[in-house]
Amino acid sequence: MENWKRKGFHIWGQPWIHREYNACVITPMMDVGQDMKVSSIIDPINHCWDINTISHILSPQDVQVIVRTPLLPMVEGDSRIRALNQNGMYTVCSAYHMIMKKFINYDELKVE
Repeated sequence: MENWKRKGFHIWGQPWIHREYNACVITPMMDVGQDMKVSSIIDPINHCWDINTISHILSPQDVQVIVRTPLLPMVEGDSRIRALNQNGMYTVCSAYHMIMKKFINYDELKVE
């Protein structure tokens, strides 16, 4: 998530977890937690959630939701991305094409 530059989403106050009724952490914020980023609760070596840290700062309900959230094997920035199409508009289709270009090597798929 953020190449460990610590400039991504805050743990508290921003919607980043997958839960039907509330996408924000429900645990009350700690005194030192105001500036904590989501990237600070990810183990940068193993590219997985730092369960020890998460368990110490968040409620069991939040921990349960977070640890069920898979992380991509290639960890990149947790910034908001808007892929524009040729008309300068953001669409589901343009986002799909951006993702496909990033994760699929089309050169390998070409038939000669």
